[in-house]
Amino acid sequence: MKLSNVLVFVVVVATTLGTSVHAQSPGPVMDYTSLLNSLDVHHGSGRLELGLDHKIMGAFLEDGATVDAVLTLAGSDEPLHVQEFYVQKWYGSFFEVSSRGKYVEYVFPEAGDYVMTYRANGVAMTSLPFSVVVNQGGDDFNPITHYYMNGPWNDWAQIALPLDSPERKSPQLVMWRRKMSFVEGADSNIYHTEIRLNGDVVADCGDSYVASHEWQRVQEDFRYPENKGGYPMKQQELMATDGTYDVVVTLDGQLDAVYQFEIQDGKPVNHERQASNWQPRTEYMIPRFAGEDTQAELAANVVWMQKLPETEARRVYEGGAAAVSGPSEEQLDRWVWEPSVDPGRPFSLVMTEIETRDDTTIRVGDELVVFGTGYPAGVHYIKVGDSEPREIPHGETFDSMVFQVCGRKIVLVKRNQLFVFDTDSETMTEIPLSEINLYDARGGIHRANLLNADGNLAVVVNKVVDVQDKIAIKVIDLSGDQPVIIPIKNGPYVDRDVSSVAVDAGQGMVAISSRQQDSLYVAPVVPLADQTVFELGDYKGMGDEQVFIVDDGIVYADGEDMVRHMKLDGSAPMAIIDEPFGRSGNGFTVNRDMVVVSTSEKYGTRFEMAVSELPSKPALVQGTGESIEGTSGALGMAGCATITHDRTVFLAGTPSGGIGVGEHLQVLHRDGGEWLPVVDAQGQVISAIDVVSSVGLLAFKTGGRGKKTTIGYVTFGQRIDLAQVPVQGGSPSVTMTDSDSGTVTSGNGISNDSSEESPYYTQNQLELDLIVGYVTAEQEIITALTEAFGEAEARKKAREGTLTAIRNNGHEHLIEGFLKMADED
Repeated sequence: MKLSNVLVFVVVVATTLGTSVHAQSPGPVMDYTSLLNSLDVHHGSGRLELGLDHKIMGAFLEDGATVDAVLTLAGSDEPLHVQEFYVQKWYGSFFEVSSRGKYVEYVFPEAGDYVMTYRANGVAMTSLPFSVVVNQGGDDFNPITHYYMNGPWNDWAQIALPLDSPERKSPQLVMWRRKMSFVEGADSNIYHTEIRLNGDVVADCGDSYVASHEWQRVQEDFRYPENKGGYPMKQQELMATDGTYDVVVTLDGQLDAVYQFEIQDGKPVNHERQASNWQPRTEYMIPRFAGEDTQAELAANVVWMQKLPETEARRVYEGGAAAVSGPSEEQLDRWVWEPSVDPGRPFSLVMTEIETRDDTTIRVGDELVVFGTGYPAGVHYIKVGDSEPREIPHGETFDSMVFQVCGRKIVLVKRNQLFVFDTDSETMTEIPLSEINLYDARGGIHRANLLNADGNLAVVVNKVVDVQDKIAIKVIDLSGDQPVIIPIKNGPYVDRDVSSVAVDAGQGMVAISSRQQDSLYVAPVVPLADQTVFELGDYKGMGDEQVFIVDDGIVYADGEDMVRHMKLDGSAPMAIIDEPFGRSGNGFTVNRDMVVVSTSEKYGTRFEMAVSELPSKPALVQGTGESIEGTSGALGMAGCATITHDRTVFLAGTPSGGIGVGEHLQVLHRDGGEWLPVVDAQGQVISAIDVVSSVGLLAFKTGGRGKKTTIGYVTFGQRIDLAQVPVQGGSPSVTMTDSDSGTVTSGNGISNDSSEESPYYTQNQLELDLIVGYVTAEQEIITALTEAFGEAEARKKAREGTLTAIRNNGHEHLIEGFLKMADED
């Protein structure tokens, strides 16, 4: 085919098909943003204000078209006022209309419903319905009439996404507000806006001050809230998390409005009225704001949002996301670590030649001892029975002071990043810094920890500016093949304010302490669970020691380094026990219902240590009732302690100045509270520091001045048979056995036959101790409540409360024995 014929063919096809070669231009439309900016009524005179202070913009207008605005009553086609405009090109597909010399003044004669329709060549482009309200002033001697408009300003807002440098600029909230009150008072109304996702505040637009009685455009940048860094949020950071976002606006502290927008597949979802095929066309809202100065500075993509109905808005404002019910029973069972050791395994002391350091951490798990080998980095481990240390991949790079053990998994730290090593499969899992980024790699067995663990759960404090979701507190579920991260909604503090964190796998609870804020915070282990705040500034404050979760509350050191017990009823504080247990010191530790504290007595690096059971009295209002006894009076010289699963207490020293010859491994026997040194096979007293324990395993560092520091450990069943513990001066007179043995005589003199003929149906000494504790607790509750309710009602309440506590603690199998013993008393 000749070239001339090809050209003719192309021209014919182009002429015939038209729209196939050139895309059809959308019909003309006005920019809804500029209409809301430019339309109002003067509050004093009732005069129509149309484009006096703001540009009126439109798009897709044909060259040479005429534009006007027609005012009518709602439901009528009869014009009340026609405003003609000059038209000029703005840029791209946008045009500007202005009245300038064509402006015609119009005063609204009365209140009513109206419509302003913008036309091109006499054809409606966009319609904006509104109402005019007339308000008569209340001063009879100086009557003043006020006019104001209601309409889309009340109902709509938008998220503006600037086109210029989106990688640097923040999303913006745009809404329209006015000062409603004409009474003399504050110069401005103060609006505050926050952005929530699933009830969590993810962004804050700060305060907006509105003093005008005409509609005022309010535009504020998105910023992270203070507890997530407080710095500007970039557009890509907002788009990183899909979901439905709530925009909550308050006026002077009270709910004003709630809007919603959605992010889907990393992109904002426009309102349905922004769809190009929306009908009627006169309601169409274009997804672009042209700007009022230059394209580069103010132009933006916009996502329109319609205000939620009042009932739905109130629900969002007050409740946010659906209330969390707490972890499921299946989760709690999975999180609680079940040891694999033989319950009847005898007490066996092993002294190894495996070297560690006295200035690093040691932890134990399910038949594992994990320890530091260098400072500040280097971690190895052994399994029970090993004579040589086992390597961790790149173990020399991990922090030797901060690590935790969850069963058979080791949680390791390299600078601020977390790794999980599974000792069974010998595989390493790296957790991305975008998910976990430690605020500070701080902790150790004698320190407050920002990485802590219990059972198959670990909890961390993140540096919020460096994690994608800006969440400070996260729990890591290590019960499965891969770690699962559970974020806890941020509390009213910043990451740097956290002193320590704790997690309890059996209750599914986390606790956070802040000396800076003089507060405690607790939350269930549920994604984005709320933290409950307990402010302690008026009650001796909060110290910077490690906090501990117990069955009925939190044990902590106050601002004067005294150990206290806060009892909780669910998430509510019942009381802070007025009498402290003693001083915190290095040895402060808690397990189940026992606490070890330091006294004021000190010898070198060793402290006098005391043991106390947590009080079982009902919680009383702070400052009332009888004070409890502080300690049991059982004292030993040491620097640290551990409480085993069956409530046996061991003491050892601390690494200050190395391992001293006077820092002995000691055990507390239950025949009067005497601390006795543990000896080795040759009858020699063991020098030990940094004693730690888990179910069935005790570990420590041993050595001496001028000697290498090595690992020692003890294996035992789920209970310690104290008759088998080698102690200086011989074995104790009280015999205690494991659950498979026959008669056990405890320190309280109660005989327990573990056969089926046992009068209390117990399985072992620990269960008998629990029954005795519950009976004692019930008697104390009866005594405390009798004066207020009478003896009969006090007994009823005490029985109900005690049975509930037994069930909540998972001890239903002890109820029959408890009832028999309690009723016999």
